[in-house]
Amino acid sequence: MSWSSPRFLQRSVVQKGVDYIKDACALPSCKKKRMFSNIVRDPRIKRSGSWFCSGDCLAQALLSRLTALPDARLSAVARPPRYSVGLILLSQRRLTQQQLRTAMDHASKSGESVEDALVDLGLASEEQITAARAAQWGFPVFNRTSVAEPVESMIPRTLLRTYGAVPLHHSPSSARLLLGFVFRVGHSLLSSIEQVTGNKVEACFITPSEMQRQIERNRDSEFEEVVFGERLTPREIAETVQRMAESFTPIEASFADCGYFFWTRLIGKRRKIDLLFRMDDAVEAFNNC
Repeated sequence: MSWSSPRFLQRSVVQKGVDYIKDACALPSCKKKRMFSNIVRDPRIKRSGSWFCSGDCLAQALLSRLTALPDARLSAVARPPRYSVGLILLSQRRLTQQQLRTAMDHASKSGESVEDALVDLGLASEEQITAARAAQWGFPVFNRTSVAEPVESMIPRTLLRTYGAVPLHHSPSSARLLLGFVFRVGHSLLSSIEQVTGNKVEACFITPSEMQRQIERNRDSEFEEVVFGERLTPREIAETVQRMAESFTPIEASFADCGYFFWTRLIGKRRKIDLLFRMDDAVEAFNNC
């Protein structure tokens, strides 16, 4: 489950000839409930969004979200698919029972997955494995007749690697993103991308080879990426975000629970940064589900 955050708008001094709005800080316990804030004329800022008057208020709001995560995560644990890839291929008559047993024996001895064993033994193609995975999870297979194009990734590389995903197409005008997955669809990733970027995300399945080619084709994100590998307490995370926010005064901030990580994005006039906080106790190995 992902959490969306109100926008954190930079506080400014009232100046003549500039439009201002009187509004309340989004934190209910804020001591400065009524104050003036400059509405920066920037397309990243949603004027209808709420705002925090300081890094301290942002940190307190973030802390309240973090402390609520354990209960929310219990209801968001993904269930494994009912049928394995091997059984799906068997039901589609693309494999015989003997071929499936051979692949399972090979996988048991080599330590690789049954899917990899099927490909290594020449019993199934990458495309057939991908189609079976798509059937497992109820998502389409990427249309291979589409012309592949470079995409500027708006998602941290760590998240893409963790979930076995890659951006395939992005339409800024309609704010839509097509994301390709290799192993299974990460619903928490989809939700967190929508919360953090404001884009509607659609998912499909691709082969490992297609993923590698698209990674080489895509452009890197314009955001700095900082990963905190050691698990921090909710208060430590909130204090870290507060220190970072106060170090370069962002005009926008958003955060979301992304399963393996708690993702915080800070946007300033001269600096854009993604902070990823490890949340190891949330899920088991993603690709083993």
